[in-house]
Amino acid sequence: MTKNKISALLVVYNEEKVIKRCLDSIEDIVDEIIVVHDGECKDKTLEICKKYGNTKIYISSKNVGEAEPHRPFTAQLAEGEWLLPIDADELLSNKLKAKIQKIVNSNGVVAGKKYDRFRAKWPEYYDGKSINSKSYKVILTRKSKTKFLGIPHHKWELIEGNSLDMNEILIHKPLGGQYIFSKNIKKYYRWSKIHARYLITYIKNPELIPKFNYSSENFSKKSIIRIKHPVLSFIPTMVFTMVLNYKLYKTLPISLKIKKIFFMLYYQIMVSFYLCIYSSLLYKLYVEHIKKSKIFYNNDDEFNIKYEMVK
Repeated sequence: MTKNKISALLVVYNEEKVIKRCLDSIEDIVDEIIVVHDGECKDKTLEICKKYGNTKIYISSKNVGEAEPHRPFTAQLAEGEWLLPIDADELLSNKLKAKIQKIVNSNGVVAGKKYDRFRAKWPEYYDGKSINSKSYKVILTRKSKTKFLGIPHHKWELIEGNSLDMNEILIHKPLGGQYIFSKNIKKYYRWSKIHARYLITYIKNPELIPKFNYSSENFSKKSIIRIKHPVLSFIPTMVFTMVLNYKLYKTLPISLKIKKIFFMLYYQIMVSFYLCIYSSLLYKLYVEHIKKSKIFYNNDDEFNIKYEMVK
């Protein structure tokens, strides 16, 4: 691990329309770029990535449909002391770039206090305009103090140390915006099945969870609840999200308020629905077949992901 060096971490899937602007925004402040493509690449994403110096590109043996199961692998590959996780449809604002460089040069010291993780503002966009938001996303974290659990929608965690929320903005501009009804319904329907399938499998086989700096001794309470009681874990999430959104809704147009509530509830309900489906199905298959024939999720198939480096 190299001191004061930054490793950018990306998990992508056919991102040719947005990946260039992301890489352009980070190439002059990071020391290496690690890219993992989620399964076979069907566009020019990898060709674009190859044009950037000190970039390591890998393709996973199967398409997972979510980024999180791949993130532990990207962190393990990183040679820098600092990890900069970023998505293909995100880019660093100029002020955020300057702040990151200042943080790394000071070894994480801000206003006389040492920090190990930094979160940038992550505003949502509606009709092409940024919406005032209190959302934050991890943009820089010290590798030795960081842990990650490869569960869908899991976040970067600290083993120990301090975290700082910054005012600088991480720009998030997905193609077509964030609140296109048909696009989101299709996306959340697909995500809900993937999310449920992974969670229900991890309940039975927690050893299959991809991990970075994680051990059975340092599982957070939140992670344990998500794994052992996935349906129950959604209840506080829904309540918290609704309370938070209520505070933010005062400045939002009524059409967006309705969409946000609908999408949130739709996703949580669909994940819970598929958890129940997969749970009963998995139990039946486990009792009748798995011990003999391994016809359902097993170490050699669905959850054993391998990676091949692209030269």
